[in-house]
Amino acid sequence: MPRVQELLAASPPPGPREINEAFWQACHGGQRRTAEYLLRHGADINTTVEYAHGTPLDTATSLDTRRDTLATWLREHGAQPVDT
Repeated sequence: MPRVQELLAASPPPGPREINEAFWQACHGGQRRTAEYLLRHGADINTTVEYAHGTPLDTATSLDTRRDTLATWLREHGAQPVDT
């Protein structure tokens, strides 16, 4: 978390793309606290990234999860999976 806070405080600050990618990665890694922080700082809850398929909710609910609480949190905030 300190590194994420440091990066968001940088001058110039990261753009929307970087924030969204960090948010997607936090969700992929089951890092709810980081995901919450990034969402409060402008991340798009339904973002997608060029190098993977799916939204943060899709990746948070994939196999290999301790991510159940993160997926629930994303749904509570309006996250949607990619239409398949």
